Amino acid sequence: MYNYLTRCRSKSNWMAIKSQASLVAVFTCLALLISCQPKAAKELSYGTFEDGVYANDYLGFSLQLPEDWHIQSQAQLQAQTEMGQDLIAGDDELLKRQMKASEQQSVSLFSAFQYQVGQTREINPNITGVVERVSLLSGVKSGADYHKHAKDLLTKGQMDYRFSTPVYSVSLNGKNFDVLYAELHFQGVVVKQKYYASLIEDYILLFVTSYGNDQQDKMLESILQEINFS
Repeated sequence: MYNYLTRCRSKSNWMAIKSQASLVAVFTCLALLISCQPKAAKELSYGTFEDGVYANDYLGFSLQLPEDWHIQSQAQLQAQTEMGQDLIAGDDELLKRQMKASEQQSVSLFSAFQYQVGQTREINPNITGVVERVSLLSGVKSGADYHKHAKDLLTKGQMDYRFSTPVYSVSLNGKNFDVLYAELHFQGVVVKQKYYASLIEDYILLFVTSYGNDQQDKMLESILQEINFS
């Protein structure tokens, strides 16, 4: 089932995670960690970008992103996933194998940043889109079910993830999404995240936002409110 974080065990590892490239690697990898299913990529497309609009015909939605935001290529996403696996798993070979297995049913659709990665020392607001294939036997029948398993395993991990509010629901332009709010705490640094999950047929559509303050949170949700479902 869902497998998440182990502690980066040294100060040098944490300094690496604080860099935007490595931080994104952890979040990209984190968003992809679910149990093995038939490879989703065989059925799903990555979607397309045109004039700042991400569109995925298979899932039936499009999302307008700000024109001056920075979109990661699929090659960059793959590299970030591999880097995140190394940072999260460390020397845990079992966790590494579980992460590799999870790739077989997860498709990272896109990742977009307000600023060029590496050009700011502050938390760089970003949105990542992921789709996960859900089997009928997994027990995941809603975004809230998805979050329950994710939260259970995050609290069992060795990194300091905290959950101050229960899962709640929001409407993104008429489509219901269940939201899990999480904070990662380490040596006075707090990275805030929201996981927006919705079940679409046999798939969980997941948007992960990462930010540092309430103003950034409102900006990210306002972007997600521009989503259109066909």
